Amino acid sequence: MGSVLTIISVVNPFWRSINLLISTVTLGWIAWKYLIPQKSPLVGMPVSPVDTKGNPAFWVSLTHITGLCGFTSAIDLFLPNQRDYVWAGMLLILMVAEWGFFVWMKSANTRESSAFFRWHPALFQSSWYLGLVLAGLSFILLYSNMHSQWGLMWLATPLALTAVAKYSETSHKQLASTLSSIALIIAQFLIFDFPVYRLMGLGFAALLMFVNTYYLIEQPAAAIQVGFGLSFAAASLLQLGFLSGWAWGIAGAIALLCLWLLRSTIVRYSSTLPEPSTLAEIYDRALDGWAILVTSLLLTNITLYSFQLYDSRSTLSLPASTQVLAATLVTVAAIVFRSLGKLSPLAIYALAWSLELLTAVGLSFIGRNMINLAVANIALGLSTQLLGDWWRRRNPDYRQILPSIHVIPLLYGVLGLILRSHSFTNSTGLISLGASLIAIGIGRRQQEFKPLVYLGLIGVSASAYESLLYQLSQTRGGSFGDGLIVIATLGTTLTYIYRILSPWLSSYLHLTNPELKIFAHLHWVLSSILLISASGNYIKSGLNLGLVTGTLLVQYAFLQGRNHLDRQWAEIWIYLGWLEAFGIRLYWINTPLVKYISGPLGPWKVAFASLFAYFIYILPWDNWGWSKNPWKIIASLIPIITIVESPAKFYPISFLIAAAFYVFLAWEKREVRFTYVSVAIVDWVLLRWFGQIGLTQPEWYFTPLGLSFLYVAQYDRALQLPAQKTLRHNLRMLATAMICGIPLLTQHNHGLVAGFFSLVAIAAGLGLRVRAFLFVGTGIFLINVFYQLVVLIFDYPLIKWAIGLAFGIVFIWIAATFETRRDRISAFVQHWVVQLQSWD
Repeated sequence: MGSVLTIISVVNPFWRSINLLISTVTLGWIAWKYLIPQKSPLVGMPVSPVDTKGNPAFWVSLTHITGLCGFTSAIDLFLPNQRDYVWAGMLLILMVAEWGFFVWMKSANTRESSAFFRWHPALFQSSWYLGLVLAGLSFILLYSNMHSQWGLMWLATPLALTAVAKYSETSHKQLASTLSSIALIIAQFLIFDFPVYRLMGLGFAALLMFVNTYYLIEQPAAAIQVGFGLSFAAASLLQLGFLSGWAWGIAGAIALLCLWLLRSTIVRYSSTLPEPSTLAEIYDRALDGWAILVTSLLLTNITLYSFQLYDSRSTLSLPASTQVLAATLVTVAAIVFRSLGKLSPLAIYALAWSLELLTAVGLSFIGRNMINLAVANIALGLSTQLLGDWWRRRNPDYRQILPSIHVIPLLYGVLGLILRSHSFTNSTGLISLGASLIAIGIGRRQQEFKPLVYLGLIGVSASAYESLLYQLSQTRGGSFGDGLIVIATLGTTLTYIYRILSPWLSSYLHLTNPELKIFAHLHWVLSSILLISASGNYIKSGLNLGLVTGTLLVQYAFLQGRNHLDRQWAEIWIYLGWLEAFGIRLYWINTPLVKYISGPLGPWKVAFASLFAYFIYILPWDNWGWSKNPWKIIASLIPIITIVESPAKFYPISFLIAAAFYVFLAWEKREVRFTYVSVAIVDWVLLRWFGQIGLTQPEWYFTPLGLSFLYVAQYDRALQLPAQKTLRHNLRMLATAMICGIPLLTQHNHGLVAGFFSLVAIAAGLGLRVRAFLFVGTGIFLINVFYQLVVLIFDYPLIKWAIGLAFGIVFIWIAATFETRRDRISAFVQHWVVQLQSWD
């Protein structure tokens, strides 16, 4: 019935108000008379939310809501058509009344002597929730009129919540303070567009949040309170209107310093208390957190400004600003002040960042030159690296600030390299050198950082080459080959620096000698490649320098092979030294001595080379720390190489001296194969002599070669083995065929030479019991005789009858003899077959 009457009366303000008033009285009387028993305890039996008929909380809340609706309807009846902000104000008054009633009833209900102890808790609990609803409705009304200054009155909501927190027990105190903090934040949206009200709201919020923080004792509350304080200060400065541009940066830096000063004051005050103060601790962290945030914002903005200063592609033309410099200085001072008590990695990074910005901004007054900024970064990197070394020596517990003391110098160095990456001047090499020294300084601190030392050493070499290349690029008139020689000379210098200063470098860089030798060897390889490459290009004035550089490179290789623990590597280094010496021959063949030997004494060069090889061979290299085998092998190759270079420009006696040298080697090494070289040299001398005296018959040229092959077959140790009998026989057959067969093929008029050679071969075969001589000699002799008979028949036709008659008689005699002496001839043939098989 009540619901029907309410629906019918809703359109008429008067009857709606009367109906809601009567409904409120009726519901209140029902809740009082039937649902809430007299003298009920504070906490009764819990009632299921579903069972609303017997639940006092439901009926009390319904009565409460109906009463509020009736009261607001009565206001609308007597004061109709009010604006939204008026209704918002009335709702805020009702909110304050509800929460006041809540606090009063709750505090009274907790006292057992009070007459109100009989009231059920649902009565004042509904006031709390209805107050929150009223606060929300008032916010909606004010938010719908954001451009109205009446939003300031909504600050009554957080004030009332704080009052509730003050007069509530601990559990509700936390909730009320939290909601008050949230309400303070929300309230700022209603008054943000009005500068004066915004200033009042931020100041009020900062003061009220201090009370809330006192009740909450939580870190977020303290952070919100400090944030409101900073916002109030910023709004005050904005309202005064004398700050603009980067003056705000100075103000932010001063605020940063004030935050850390206030934190320091709180820390000192809390240290005087007998017991630690939780409130002081949370404000310590809150102030520090806001200071870090302000520092980050300041440094980020100054960083963006610095980028614009030095960015040549930027469309903005920013002037150098003393305000930015002042803001940076104050920021640096604030960070230093914060770090006085105890260093932390974050503080060190911030200080390094601010120093970088201070340098960039300061240099902008001199000139916006990237090279100057790169040099300044390298100077900062070296300074921080040296400062880090000093700090590590003075503070054994330096690990608490790791890895900042390692990372910061490297960051400075990398930034310096980036800044100079687009330039190539006389100072870029020094910048690279500085960055390399930073890497070396950091890398030598710990064993785990050793790769940085390697990288730094590479950088030192690269910076040296870069500086030299710049100087060469500025030099006019030189050739490409001269430039390669100069670069090779620099690499050779670095090679010897690593070798000579190895003990000191090993101690300073904490590297082993083998590790340093790797860098020296790499420089040696690079210098050798450059120097040899230069010999293939036009060289204008660098031959003498190339000779000195090449000599040092050869010396380095030989010194590496001396007293080396690894015999194999010792021999390799000796071979590399000789290869280097041969590769730089362009430089030493142009010396006066070598020119004289190659000029007037040129035909005797093989003799000089043989004498030089002889002395290299006989010197006591093993007594001097070298392995003697490589020297002997190189000595055995020197005369051959000299002959191959220009085989037709030497005296025969010079060749014979070389042949004698290889005979000496065969005697000394007990190795007959060295004489093969002597035989080849003698053959060459004979061939040249035959050509000079006009001998054109082929047998003059093939006979020495055949005799040489026979010499090999007779004295080679490998061919003397029984398993090599067939090969030895075939080689003798070939050599004998060359000696006897070439005259047979070239001399058609008479066969005297071929016949003589074949008879000598037959005699040698029979005398020396060598099958090859006998077979080839007999075959060549028979072919020669048959050929001469054919020639004789064609030249003298009548004689063929006499020759035919003679052959017929001989054949008849042979047939008769074979028929009468068959057994004896068969035994004779078998005997010689067995004998030939046993011959060589």
